[in-house]
Amino acid sequence: MSSSLTSCLSRLSAADPAALGSALSELRSRHVSRAGGAGVFRRRGGLALLLSLITDPARAAALGNSRRNMELALSLLANSCTEAGSRAQVRQLGGIPALVCILQSVCVDSIWNRVARALGNLALDPQNNLIIHESGE
Repeated sequence: MSSSLTSCLSRLSAADPAALGSALSELRSRHVSRAGGAGVFRRRGGLALLLSLITDPARAAALGNSRRNMELALSLLANSCTEAGSRAQVRQLGGIPALVCILQSVCVDSIWNRVARALGNLALDPQNNLIIHESGE
């Protein structure tokens, strides 16, 4: 399982659009969704890499025009945010305002649903809840 995670993180780091979809899908289904998986993903640097796809314009280009990749990235982020340490790291890395911005600017139901799920999980922490409300003003 460790070599599979390492391979996925390597593909996520490379941000190659051709390999990104399979890496995101595998991370979501084989790693983050299992017990303790979100914490392992975060501790191995995966959450920071994932957030950079959403917050860093140069890396966001890897998502390109692929709605599927964006949906997978947001779903993976929402799943990760069921874990307290991941919620704290998303806050520390400035991911909350980026998610609110996506919610305000993208008019696609499937994207809204995934962003709303991520924000809902993030809102379990009072600090995050405050940032969500401030970002939406």
